[in-house]
Amino acid sequence: MDLNWDAIGAIGEIVGASAVLASLLYLALQIRAFTRSTRGESERELMTVWADAIFRTFQDREAAGIRQRGARDGLDSLEDDEKQVFAAQLGRIVNTHFMMWRMAKRGLLEPDLLEGADKVMVRNLTNPAGKRWWSANHDYFQDAYVLHIDKLISRETNE
Repeated sequence: MDLNWDAIGAIGEIVGASAVLASLLYLALQIRAFTRSTRGESERELMTVWADAIFRTFQDREAAGIRQRGARDGLDSLEDDEKQVFAAQLGRIVNTHFMMWRMAKRGLLEPDLLEGADKVMVRNLTNPAGKRWWSANHDYFQDAYVLHIDKLISRETNE
């Protein structure tokens, strides 16, 4: 009779272990689905902020003209108040890109989304006014981000 109780105990342990394993697998799948959902929501939110940073610079006709003139002719072509507008617009774009870069670095943003934003950054920082702005302001960012941007700019100017 003791042998039967041992067999029943062993079966109970196998069933219990199987239930725990099934629960852990279910929990892992739920966490994975939640993580995907959260990541997707974060990407959507960040892309909205990015689009807003870019398109806001073109909403106001006067500000758009300042941006275009500064990019084409350099900061010296702008009046002092226009330089402030240009700097604020570019600062907003760079700060938003910095946030995207940080999220991508942490695995919270797909690399291809950052690559697209990188191309926009290169366009903004390789024109005469953008180069001067970056030179004057890059110290406000993390060294690794500055290195990332400098590599992008270097690649663009060497091609």
